[in-house]
Amino acid sequence: AALVVIQILLGALTVVTRLAVLPATLHLLTGALLLATSLVLTVRTARRRRDLPGRLPARRHGGRTVMSGEPADALRSPGP
Repeated sequence: AALVVIQILLGALTVVTRLAVLPATLHLLTGALLLATSLVLTVRTARRRRDLPGRLPARRHGGRTVMSGEPADALRSPGP
């Protein structure tokens, strides 16, 4: 959250100073840090979700994809 606030303040400072070099450079640097932070958080979250205990990959059964977590009834054939 701090990076977002700093980015907004630097953006405003960049406009007020009419694209002065230092505020504009810091604004671009902060934007790059925000982008890198977002990427790292996204990758970490995806890895944690993938590695959750009890989570199995999707598998094929009877011509359809059955996702992990579906009830066992989903694997049974409809009875009479």
